[in-house]
Amino acid sequence: VDYSNCVHGVGHGLMAITDDELYASLAYCDTLTGEWEQQACAGGVYMENVVSNGVNHDSKYLDPKRPHFPCDESPDRYKSACYLMQTSYMLEISGGNFTQAFAWCREAGDYRYICDRSIGRDASGNTISHGPKTRDLCMVGENTDEISNCAIGAAIDFVSYFHSDVEAKAMCDLFSEDIVKQACHSA
Repeated sequence: VDYSNCVHGVGHGLMAITDDELYASLAYCDTLTGEWEQQACAGGVYMENVVSNGVNHDSKYLDPKRPHFPCDESPDRYKSACYLMQTSYMLEISGGNFTQAFAWCREAGDYRYICDRSIGRDASGNTISHGPKTRDLCMVGENTDEISNCAIGAAIDFVSYFHSDVEAKAMCDLFSEDIVKQACHSA
């Protein structure tokens, strides 16, 4: 976990030393050893792009009129890392509207399931990993795939938050559909 957090943190740091130049930061991530390190680094780059927007600066790599940007213009190899963070921005520009975030994720093509998992991460974060409230936010999804992927993202975030799978399993058990419950537990 420490190693993962460290490599992810490198992505945040790269944004700082490049003055928030997203593509320059990703180019530095490319120099790391192996796909796993590169993806973890890119996750930090995209997270920094979203979380520092409006705090220290306004990112030129976010546009409220284009909720998929920069994911839609990112290198294919990093689109998943981008979509795993982008729903935080989608929720910001929609005033916390999870229904709207799911609608935008439906437009993400091959990355739709990653986008839905990102909604689950945000649902967990927005409720401070409260099981019933997180479940209720995931249930805003339009179909079983959306709800299942949201539950998966939430379960992963619960494990990270609690450093245990006990609370994640309890949250998974709150879903009534067996297929959703199973997908959540598999995470």
